[in-house]
This record gives sequence, structure tokens and C-alpha cells, in this order.
Amino acid sequence: MTISHMMTHGHGRAVSMSTAERKEKEKTARRAAIVNAAERLFASKGYGGVAMDDVAREAQLAKGTLYLYFDNKDSLYLAVAVRGAVILRDMMARGVAREVRGIDKACATGVAYYEFSKQHPFYFHVLTDAGPAGRPGDSAIRQELAALAADCTKIAADAVRSGVADGTIDPEAEPHKTATFLIESARAMIRTPLLPASPGGIKPAREEVVYFALSRLRHAIEHRPGKPLESIDSGWI
Repeated sequence: MTISHMMTHGHGRAVSMSTAERKEKEKTARRAAIVNAAERLFASKGYGGVAMDDVAREAQLAKGTLYLYFDNKDSLYLAVAVRGAVILRDMMARGVAREVRGIDKACATGVAYYEFSKQHPFYFHVLTDAGPAGRPGDSAIRQELAALAADCTKIAADAVRSGVADGTIDPEAEPHKTATFLIESARAMIRTPLLPASPGGIKPAREEVVYFALSRLRHAIEHRPGKPLESIDSGWI
């Protein structure tokens, strides 16, 4: 094999790699543009008011091109949910990192969830609608969403472990179950409609109700020697 032949083939491989990289970047950018278009439509019209034809027009693409990237509307909805899940995971991680004691780290996950619902109400709605019992969608996207949910649970579970280790959380609190309890309780409280006003005409603000609920969650898991976790649970629920 001559040097010129080797150089030609080497150059050819370099050009081929450059072309492949460029095509991959274009594919990634187009996928993001499709999700952006779908997100705008879901935010303005709701899931039921959007069709794949609408997304194609919004993204300025042929409808057939959409199906090269997403199987159906459910897959697009899940792709939007993934964006929200990334934000939620990162907010939880930052909230936990700011605290020192384990009990404060664990409770920070609930606070982060509430702050997420306030700062990103659309993503919060999509996430609660696209959960395990929600949209079927593409299996790969659903797996990505499930992995992000697992990340959130792990952040909370690690916080519980640190609380058990430093003595601020009841040693009988199993980390994964307690983390799930914290996250699901926070989500349920955020989604629950506010109660009617009291006889005096005073209706509590949502933030007041949510933080009261979070304080009761804290009370349920904190370590108080001589009082087992089971009696704490039954004492306030």
C-alpha cells in the first residue's frame, strides 16, 4: 500500500467522521426543535387539543419527518415530561446540598418539589399526567423518565440515610420507603385543592398549607428516642 493510498484513505475517514458528526448534530437539533414546538402547543392548548399535524406545522416540518423521531403524540408528551424531570431532579439535588443535617436534607426534597411546582407549573402538570400510570409512549423515552424518577427517589433516600447516620431521623425509617413517602406525600399535597374558608372567612394560602404538611412529614420521620416510628405515623395521619 502506497503512502498516497494511505493518506487518501485516512483523509476519507476524517471526512466521513466529520459528516457523521454533522448529521448527528442536525438530528439532535431537529429533535429538540420538534419537542420545543410540541411543548409550546401542549402549554397553550393542552394535551387533548394538539394533534401531530399541529406539531408538524408548528415545527415547520413534514408530518412524516415527525415520525422519524417520535412514534406518536404520547411520545412527544413524554419527551416534554423528561425536560421537567431533569429540572426537578436538579432542584432536589441543590436543595439537599445546601443542608447539613440529614433531617433537613430529607425535608429539602419536599420543599424542592413544591418550589418546582411554583416555578414550573406546566412541567409539574405534565409530570403528574405522564407518570407510571399515564401516557404509554415510546418505551425508550419512558425508560428515561423512569430513570429520572429513580434519581429523585435516590436523592431523597440518600438524605434519609444521612439522617439515620447522624441521629436526626428515626433509625427504623427504611430509606427507600421513607423517600417514596416524602415525595409522594409532597406531590399529593401540592395537587390537592385547598379546603373551603373557615367559618371566620379565612382561607389559608396554598404555601401555608403545603409547609404545614411538610412540617408534619418532618415530625413523622424525625428521631425522638423512646417513640417508635409506627406510633409517630399513626399519631398524625
